[in-house]
Amino acid sequence: DRAFILSTAPPWTFLNDSRLTGAEGRVLLVGESRAFYLRRAGAHAVVWNRGRLSRLVRAHPADPRRWRRELRAAGFDHVLLDRAMIDRWRRDGWWDPVLTAEAIESLAAQLRPLQRFPNGLELLSIPASDAAVEENVR
Repeated sequence: DRAFILSTAPPWTFLNDSRLTGAEGRVLLVGESRAFYLRRAGAHAVVWNRGRLSRLVRAHPADPRRWRRELRAAGFDHVLLDRAMIDRWRRDGWWDPVLTAEAIESLAAQLRPLQRFPNGLELLSIPASDAAVEENVR
C-alpha cells in the first residue's frame, strides 16, 4: 500500500523524488548531517559547518521572513529539520548559539510542513512568497 510505504519511508525518499516533493531545488539540512544521501544540491547547518542559516540569523536576527526569502532566492525549496539532534548539540554546548530554539521555530513557522518521519525529522517546504506563507502555513 503506497500510503503505508510513504508513511514509513525515510526523508531521502521524498527529497530524491521530485514527484513526491513537487520541486527539485536545494535542500537545507538543519541538525541533520547525512547530506551524502541527497541526490540533489543541498547545504547543511551542523556543529562543524555553521553555514548559510547561521549567517542569515546573524545578519538579520529578528527577521525570519527575510531568512526564508533569502533561502528561497538562493535556490532552496525544502528544509529537513532534526530538532532532537539540535537539542542534543545545544545541551552539549556545540550548537551555534545564534540558532536558538526560538530562531529555529521562527523559521519553521515561515515554512509549510510536508512530512514528519518516525525518527523525528520533519520535512518543510519553503514558500516562494510572503502571500504563500500567509495562505498556506500553519
